[in-house]
Amino acid sequence: TWEHSSSGYSAEQGKARIREILENQKAGNFNAVLWQARQSGTSYYNSPYEPWGYYVGSEDPGYDPLAYAIQEGHKRGLEVHAWFNVFQTSSTAPGAPAAEHPEWICRDGNGNPMSESIALSPGLEEVREYTVQVAMEIVRNYDIDGLHLDYVRWNEYDNSDFSSHFARQAEERPRKFDGIISPEHLRHLQQVSNQDRYLYDVNHPYSAGVPSGFGSWEEWWRWSVTEIVRTLHDSIQAEK
Repeated sequence: TWEHSSSGYSAEQGKARIREILENQKAGNFNAVLWQARQSGTSYYNSPYEPWGYYVGSEDPGYDPLAYAIQEGHKRGLEVHAWFNVFQTSSTAPGAPAAEHPEWICRDGNGNPMSESIALSPGLEEVREYTVQVAMEIVRNYDIDGLHLDYVRWNEYDNSDFSSHFARQAEERPRKFDGIISPEHLRHLQQVSNQDRYLYDVNHPYSAGVPSGFGSWEEWWRWSVTEIVRTLHDSIQAEK
């Protein structure tokens, strides 16, 4: 998003930047491009569900970046796959899911919701249904050649000051690939208690024990992520 859009661009400048990126892809002999369409619970296309994203100034840029990228990519013989951030929804702008549904935000073992690097809980059926609706809106209305799921996992944060340090680092380095975890952060995760991590939600608090029908929290965590991938896959196959 920060490569193809800018709040300082006019519509024509934005389109010119998209053409430049796609020309570079073609010149490099690539045959497909992953084009970020959803980030942090905000959109970079005309969405009826979520607000425009930060890198277009949180307002309509005067054209649809995804539609234009698809049009220009196909002209150049490139497949265009929509890159879709799944559970990472850190934006609290009006209309973003974390702002509209704070009850969807992941919680620690004491029931405290995330306050930074916010992620929605894969364990909530409402979250899975909503996310599938947002993704299917892209599938139905845009001639994409694929849908690339990013951050389709539980979050990597906990309620410690140390974790807040990593969260701030992530916000300060937006150009790093989403999800890159430093060796220092990984060591921290291996040492911290799962009860201190944001791996629970309002319907599945740590205090209630392992959700019914599952043998462990780990089994439930895996199932909840697999379930949305399965549901979204089946929905896409039925549509296209």
